[in-house]
Amino acid sequence: MIRKAIKLGFKVVGVASAVAMSACKSTPPTKIDVTSRPTTGKTGVVGLEGIRGFASLSSADLDALRSKKVFFGHQSVGQNLIDGARAIGFPFSHVEDGASFATVSWGDAKIDKNGDPLRKFTSFKTLIADKGIGAKVDVATMKLCWIDFESGTDVGSLLAKYDADVQALRAANPKLQLLHMTPPLTTSDPGLNAVRWKFGRAMIDKYRTDGLIFDLAEVIATGEDGTLCEKRGAPRLCDGWSSDEGHLNDAGSQRAAKAFVAAVKRLVG
Repeated sequence: MIRKAIKLGFKVVGVASAVAMSACKSTPPTKIDVTSRPTTGKTGVVGLEGIRGFASLSSADLDALRSKKVFFGHQSVGQNLIDGARAIGFPFSHVEDGASFATVSWGDAKIDKNGDPLRKFTSFKTLIADKGIGAKVDVATMKLCWIDFESGTDVGSLLAKYDADVQALRAANPKLQLLHMTPPLTTSDPGLNAVRWKFGRAMIDKYRTDGLIFDLAEVIATGEDGTLCEKRGAPRLCDGWSSDEGHLNDAGSQRAAKAFVAAVKRLVG
């Protein structure tokens, strides 16, 4: 009787283990394929392929890019990107207004404030329009951060407000090229990451044929092998690129900066 019970026990454990192993194998990791994306032109998406694009730039290309006027409005993850840009030869300087670009090529400024995306849109618009930056630069971009999204964020409404400001800036500065940027993700919070990712995909759907989008989220949510880092079905910041739950380490910062520079190159030619 004891031997029979032991045998039955091992059979039950064996079946349970087999089911568990089967469940683990049923969801293969997502591979990001960007081979079908165009690598030239002023419309579309620049994500992972931007890293390779940066590597293909010649010394003459890099020198020409450094002479362009670029403005970036951001908060903390944006500072990570700026640190990465400095490390690969593209230092940013803090700017206050359009007059700053008399001596600055790549300039940045903080936009107020974290947790209030509508206020960030207004802050960016003020710098571009009222502070005269739009009339002095070739490319301008801003980034929302992961902290700007909540579980109840209305993605459609938020994108509509962003687009209203985009159209106003385009009308006021017809020569200005705006580079759209998807928001970053965190290593955890799959529910919120799903909202952040959804907003980024909505940006891509809206502007890919009427502008250029730098897909920061894709760059930092994809591992070296091209596998999408996920948690409970939501893309997330890969551990290999993170310094904490929401910010980039040196490798992640430089990875993002390379793709960012490649996106700028697409716009300025």
